[in-house]
Amino acid sequence: MSNYYHGAKASKQATSVSTPVVADSSIHLIVGTAPVHTVGGKINEPVYASNYAEAVAAMGYSDEWDKYDICEEIYSSFKLYSNGPIIMVNVLDPAKHLKGAETVEKTLAGGITELPYEAVSDTVEVKGYDGEDSLTETYTRGEDYDLFYTDGVLRLERIESGKIKADNARLNIKFNSVDPSKVTKKEIIGGYDTNTNKSSGFELVDSVYPKYGVIPTLFLAPNFSTDSEVAAIMAAKAENINGLFTGKAIIDADTETV
Repeated sequence: MSNYYHGAKASKQATSVSTPVVADSSIHLIVGTAPVHTVGGKINEPVYASNYAEAVAAMGYSDEWDKYDICEEIYSSFKLYSNGPIIMVNVLDPAKHLKGAETVEKTLAGGITELPYEAVSDTVEVKGYDGEDSLTETYTRGEDYDLFYTDGVLRLERIESGKIKADNARLNIKFNSVDPSKVTKKEIIGGYDTNTNKSSGFELVDSVYPKYGVIPTLFLAPNFSTDSEVAAIMAAKAENINGLFTGKAIIDADTETV
């Protein structure tokens, strides 16, 4: 005969452990300059990077942080503190922020010579001399020579099957270089262009969440945030992110006056 229970009854049952929800917080957004001419990187677009390799592939890298301040953030976040992801906005435009064309004479050593890291590879023009001092040959990239950014320089290498016949050939090389010093605080602050319907600089803050689904809450602009106007804009943007969220502006102190 079955047993019947009367009144209250308690029992135990194993419960599955729920997966915790990981919240992304304190995500850095940095607006500044990067050597994007070395990797064909983006200009005035938020770029998401979750690790060092992604950041360098998107922005390039240089240890000259006074020129390329985004690289300081890349090194600090990923190499020193393993803190990511980060959002980067580069405002350095290799088609706009230029020093001007220059021409140098180089003699290959083992089929190789070097140009400055700031040289824009797409602007390089290479010519060769005849036996005297007349420029008689115009060489073509990919056929006669190739270019690579490596170890802080732009390396030119002779292609053996090309028209540069000697490993010690004398070349006339014309090129243009980026000039990060020409980036202004106005470009860091940014704005909205009604002609192009595009935002720039810190005006891109509100486009991060729709694009990547994360909220940047720490705003940085090394080398520029010591300026009171830049600092004020950063603080204002941090107080109203997408009309819903708030963050903080990390302002640099001017060590020459403090």
